[in-house]
Amino acid sequence: MIKKLLTIASIGLWIGLSTACQSVDPVAPEDAIMTVSANPPVINAGGDTSVITVIITRSDGYPVPDGTVVYLTTTLGTIEGRVTTTEGVARSILTSGIEIGIAEITVQSGVVGTAEPIAVQIGAAIASISLTATPASISFKEGATSSITAIVFDENAQPIANAVMTFSTDAGSLDSGGKTVLTNEKGEAFDTLRLSSWDKDVETVSVTATAGAITSSIAIKVITPPNIFPTANFTYSPSNPKVGTVVTFNASSSYDPDGTIIKYSWSFGDATTGMGKVVNHTYSSSGTKTVTLTVTDDDEAASSTSSIITVSGP
Repeated sequence: MIKKLLTIASIGLWIGLSTACQSVDPVAPEDAIMTVSANPPVINAGGDTSVITVIITRSDGYPVPDGTVVYLTTTLGTIEGRVTTTEGVARSILTSGIEIGIAEITVQSGVVGTAEPIAVQIGAAIASISLTATPASISFKEGATSSITAIVFDENAQPIANAVMTFSTDAGSLDSGGKTVLTNEKGEAFDTLRLSSWDKDVETVSVTATAGAITSSIAIKVITPPNIFPTANFTYSPSNPKVGTVVTFNASSSYDPDGTIIKYSWSFGDATTGMGKVVNHTYSSSGTKTVTLTVTDDDEAASSTSSIITVSGP
């Protein structure tokens, strides 16, 4: 039993020591100073490279210990994400892909990092964006669309293929959903603006295209067509009511071609009224009664219709 307990204790001690001795990447001290450079700062697309040099010194001016770990990420292309220092210097390689644009590289070692990402231009620099919308104005309805076309140009007014583009809007929604879109061989990128019921009172929608540091916006006018009045219709049953008989009035056949009917108001021709799409009413006296239905839509437009019914004695 003693031997068994000693064995268990030894295993526990070994696990504890193993856990305690797990390696942790050595990083720069909190007061270290980091400088980063890219050479060259402009590279071609399709596999060209730039050397990212990171220099880290301690607050006393001496380099950080060899083996200090530096982490790098990039928004374009690929990069060696974990490198270590030798005499305070670490180097990583950025390799371009087919995408054209600005690669923003972040560098971090512990809490020490660059204040702003390091920029490397991949491919031709983007000088301008031409932005068009077809149609340039939309007559409002649920699901109305406008096709957005952006063309990216360099400083020589030549279109740039594979440029990284994003679209944004201040109303409606975009088919891209804010995800990046690459330009085609003609420098074009496409998106579609869609309106919803939430955009009913919007007069202008602004769509913005962004590629690198260049942006371009276009205003699309939203035309609200005049409201179409609702149509009031109703039926009643029985067709030859008697005094004391329950008469059912049904306005289900009423409709609003460009909206929704929100109110059904009744006047039963005997100085009484009612509300609702389907209502019941009992007459206490015989004779001809003029029943009037008034329907009101969601734009507060109202229409009425009347029908004369004859109520016979009991």
